[in-house]
Amino acid sequence: MTAWRKAGHAFALTHAYVGLTVVLKLMMREAGLVNPAHRPISIDLSTGQPAHQPLLENLAEALRLAEPFLLKTGVIEQKDIAKLHAQMESLVGKANFCAYWLLQTVWAFKPE
Repeated sequence: MTAWRKAGHAFALTHAYVGLTVVLKLMMREAGLVNPAHRPISIDLSTGQPAHQPLLENLAEALRLAEPFLLKTGVIEQKDIAKLHAQMESLVGKANFCAYWLLQTVWAFKPE
């Protein structure tokens, strides 16, 4: 989150959440769309669930791909990224690992 803020890519600068999701309906209204709505989605990433291994592996790969960005913004050092990779990989299949990935579908209509 710190790296996104430093790079000027955060939408909610004063909150823990930095993504577009929390401001998307507002942006749709500002763009002239009407009746924005949303539907929450949650994906169970806990051990034993179908999404567990593939999504944790994808998140570990996302961290690897984000390395240059994270290093450039100065929020982490190379040695700490290696530690994070090891921690993430150790979570795959861990008996007591529980997590949810919270997403949402958002839509609006073009005025007639």
